[in-house]
Amino acid sequence: MIIAYAYRLRGIEAVTLTDANATDDGVLSKRRKGSRDNVTRWTPELRDAWDAVRLRKEAERRHDRPAQLRPELRHLVVSQRGTPFSKSAPDTAWQRLMALVMKPD
Repeated sequence: MIIAYAYRLRGIEAVTLTDANATDDGVLSKRRKGSRDNVTRWTPELRDAWDAVRLRKEAERRHDRPAQLRPELRHLVVSQRGTPFSKSAPDTAWQRLMALVMKPD
């Protein structure tokens, strides 16, 4: 969520981030809907969020998934099984969160 908010990413743009998007200056965001791609500079908070790839590595190890060698195939956001998120996964999670928030006590 920190990465999507800080980089002003649409859901699909966030779930398609890979290790190849990281540059020395920041993160290259591949935009959709006619917007121009851009690089957002690193901040300490964003670097910490990006470095959470250890969660991906743990999921891959837990489910005996091989690590991708090519950076453009190593998705930043993965499921608990270590597979890339689909576009509908964050949408469904958001809907569940809103249902919990709206639920009367």
